[in-house]
Amino acid sequence: MEAAVEEVLGGCSMRSAAFLKNVTHFTLSRYVKKTKEHSEKNIRYAPNYSVMMISTAEQKEKLKNVLIMCSKMNMAYQQKIANELHMMWQ
Repeated sequence: MEAAVEEVLGGCSMRSAAFLKNVTHFTLSRYVKKTKEHSEKNIRYAPNYSVMMISTAEQKEKLKNVLIMCSKMNMAYQQKIANELHMMWQ
């Protein structure tokens, strides 16, 4: 991603740089904008998936254990029940 941003800042068109570096031009435009707005060089050129996480790893582990326990007790669960359990552990 950083190489694609450098291409654009060097004069290459957004779509050409995106095609050459195999990234979408929408994503590249966000990173170019971010680079232009922040003059410092410590820009993170990687996605930040942690902000989109609904539950923590600990909560997911607890939910997994509950579902395993239910399956051992021969309790069939549907997607709706799994979603309700997930919401309880948030």
